Amino acid sequence: SNLKDIIRDGKLVVKLGHIGAIGALRNDERILGISRKSLHFEGILGEDLDIDIVSQNGCGDSYEGVAVAADMYHLQKVKAFIGPYCN
Repeated sequence: SNLKDIIRDGKLVVKLGHIGAIGALRNDERILGISRKSLHFEGILGEDLDIDIVSQNGCGDSYEGVAVAADMYHLQKVKAFIGPYCN
């Protein structure tokens, strides 16, 4: 991994991949946003460390989640994942 992939405006930014099903978890984007704000409030994230949440659908009959995770990791430089969850 290149430092330019994880350093933005002098801050270490960890890309977090969120793989789920559309509509499977009610208010999922709001929950992720609240969680991120809570991490800032608790001092875990701050001036030198932040997260960037990337969300994509990864559910279906042909194991799209695997392809989505591979794309997120290799092309979008995601370093940690939540999910997948499907309905």
